[in-house]
Amino acid sequence: VVGSLFGLCSNVSIITHHTVISCLAPPGSGIVNNAVITVDSLSSSYFQIAYIQPNITSLSYGSIPTTGGTLITIFGNNFNQDPSVISVIVQSGGVEWRPVPCSNIQLISVHNILTCTLPQGYGIKSLLLSVSNQSSATLPTFSYDRPVISSISSSPTTGGIVTIQGHNMYGPPTILRLSLEYPPPPPSSSTRSLHNNYIAPSLLSSNCSNTVSHTTIECTIPPGAGKDYKVNLAVDGLWNDAQNDAVLFQYRRPSAFALAKPSAKGGGLTIYGNDFGYDPSLIDVNMVGPPGSVPLPCSSVWMVKPHVSIGCLVPYNNGSKVYDDYYVHVNVSAQTLNQA
Repeated sequence: VVGSLFGLCSNVSIITHHTVISCLAPPGSGIVNNAVITVDSLSSSYFQIAYIQPNITSLSYGSIPTTGGTLITIFGNNFNQDPSVISVIVQSGGVEWRPVPCSNIQLISVHNILTCTLPQGYGIKSLLLSVSNQSSATLPTFSYDRPVISSISSSPTTGGIVTIQGHNMYGPPTILRLSLEYPPPPPSSSTRSLHNNYIAPSLLSSNCSNTVSHTTIECTIPPGAGKDYKVNLAVDGLWNDAQNDAVLFQYRRPSAFALAKPSAKGGGLTIYGNDFGYDPSLIDVNMVGPPGSVPLPCSSVWMVKPHVSIGCLVPYNNGSKVYDDYYVHVNVSAQTLNQA
């Protein structure tokens, strides 16, 4: 028995005279292998022999950064002995991923073990192994490394774009997610306890883009205030390890550039500046006098214009204090402006 694609079949035996023979097929692969039987120089018509499809039993790999270039080892059977007829494709069920070949295929043990070099990628992917266009029945999965955050920029309380730096930050905008997890409520000041009743929700953003492949992502976040937000970033469903990254986000602390002071007897105080937020319940204002004096709480804080100006009522001082000797201490969700 001779095959046009696989060579001579050895150890030919007659099982049933005139009708059935057997032989040992040579190494090969694929489902279309033309064969012919020759008896005493007389040949049969061609017929086809199919080899069993390749099968993957397991994968072995270490850390796989999104930059790719990592060697992955594939174990199984029916891999053939010719690397030129083998292809390994990295694929995913997601619409944002086009199948990409795993390059530099090397047979470590013919028929059973091979290695290849993974391309850049993200998330959880599967491997499709084909030998002579015959695909493996199993599609084992592997995972690229999750993102790691090294820094995040601050933002004005009006919200806006923040820059996140680290590594394993790669992928189209549709698979990037940012969550800023608010910490426990900050402690109250000595004069007010409104903060104790405030729990901010986590801030979510799906408006992200990969500005520098693998190292930098920018996201647009909503207005807010405060600090020590835990930063959670997902790339195709793989979240960073926020506990070990230990990177915290903060809105900018308040600043002031002008005051409209009350009269000597007290009254309305207006503070002009930036990053006061939009929720007056998160703001404490105190009038702080010379050393030894007791701070005077400014009550009934209100927003004159969100983020840029606030007002409050300075207590009546019965004429014994001159407010020109005082400075203003502002606390916005545990972010302090020391003097104004």
